[in-house]
Formats: sequence, C-alpha cells, structure tokens
Amino acid sequence: MSDPLSDRPLDPVFSPRSIAVIGASRRRDSIGFALLHNLVVNEFNGTIFPVNPHAQVIHSLKTYPRVGDIPDPIDLAIVMVPRDAVLDVVEECIQHGVKGLVVITAGFAEVGPVGAALETQLGERVRHAGVRMIGPNCMGVINTDESVRMEATFAPTPAERGTIGFVSQSGALGVAILNAAADLGIGLTQFVSMGNKTDVSGVVRQPETLYDHRQAGRPQETDPGSKVRAHRRGGPRSHESHRRDRWHRCHGVDLPQAMWRIAC
Repeated sequence: MSDPLSDRPLDPVFSPRSIAVIGASRRRDSIGFALLHNLVVNEFNGTIFPVNPHAQVIHSLKTYPRVGDIPDPIDLAIVMVPRDAVLDVVEECIQHGVKGLVVITAGFAEVGPVGAALETQLGERVRHAGVRMIGPNCMGVINTDESVRMEATFAPTPAERGTIGFVSQSGALGVAILNAAADLGIGLTQFVSMGNKTDVSGVVRQPETLYDHRQAGRPQETDPGSKVRAHRRGGPRSHESHRRDRWHRCHGVDLPQAMWRIAC
C-alpha cells in the first residue's frame, strides 16, 4: 500500500504525524527550547521526538542522541543545529526516511560565499532525495487545523484558528504579523516563514491552492476552509480600520495593513 503522504509532497511539512526536533534544548532562552515548547503547549496532534546528544529528557519527553536512534518513522524533521553540522544531520534524516525538513539554522547564502556553497549542497541533496525543505534561515511553520495543531516556530505568539494563510520570507516580519494577528483577533489556517527558499519557494496564487515550483503546474490543495489571501473587511472607516489605526499608534509600523492587502 502506498503512503498517502506521497500524493501530497508538502504534507510531511504541513500535516506531519511525527516530528523530530533536532537541536531541542533545556535552555529556556534558546530557540531549541522555544520551538519544542510551542509544539508541546499548543498540543501538536502527533508524536514529538526531541533530539539532543547531551540530554535524556527535555520538556518531559524522552530525548534521543541522533535521528537514527528514533525507533519510529518520522514525517518532519526540524533542524536547529550549528550550520556546519546541517548537511550531516540532513543526510541522517534522509537515511531515516524523513520526507519533510524545516531548517531553522542560519548562516548560509545570506552571509557570503562559504554559506552559499553549503546552501547549494544542501539544496542538491534534498532534491536528489525527493525530500521537501523549508529554509534554511527560517522561523518555521504553523498549521492550526484541529487534526494537526502544529505550532512549529520559535515565535512567542501562537496563531489562533482562522481562515487566512500567510507566507513570509522574513522571520522578523513573520513574528510581527503573528503579534499583529493576535492583537487584532485575526486567525490563521497556516503560516510559513520561507527563509532562503532553497527548495520550496512557491507562493500562494489563488484560493485553496499552494504552488510548489517542483510540481510545475500541479497545485497542491490546502485546507478547503482557508482563504489564501487576506481580505479587507468593511468600508474605508470600518471597525477593523480603527483597530488597525490603534495598533499602528501603539507599535509605530503599519504591518496589519499587509494582512488585508497581501496578494491584492
């Protein structure tokens, strides 16, 4: 019997049944702790496997030294290790059968030619293996669907369930948008911080469809309840307009406007 995830190649990233958090940490001020904490407290509807060679338990979860030591299949691996260890970790994930990767680690093409060369190798390896990757140098992904409930970012503000999907290249903008959405009471279906877009680099083009550049004209459907662009509600001085104005006065940046105008 074929794996149902094989027909929807981005499902291991957006709708995983199991996640390995590689670089999970006990340090509360670290990204490795924050991301694992977000998965746990927002009740990811699947199995979480922290990976850290220097810990046996993190966040009350059994922790494994390496991905290869995990006895179960892994759909998604979230990678938060030093840059020079990323290629080896990704190779181990591929050997373990992981089909989706989110590489949080920075220090690739955005910092110069050495990082760019490593990023090229990373992209070539995942493409050759048929694995889908978000990043590197990204903030993570969110899926608020009740069957998934995945808050796989290190952002301090969780997303509420809603009808808007949001794609951001910038992690800083992504954090600001999540904060703004919470402040304005706007819910999201899915959120992704793309980072360097080494592999998955498509953008949402039309309702209920997420384009994948490898699929060349073969769109992947998203949550049928999702609207893939934000819509402005009400008239020119609607209640929502006043709320956006208040947010702007408090924070000094008109970021919420982007949530109504994106893709318009």
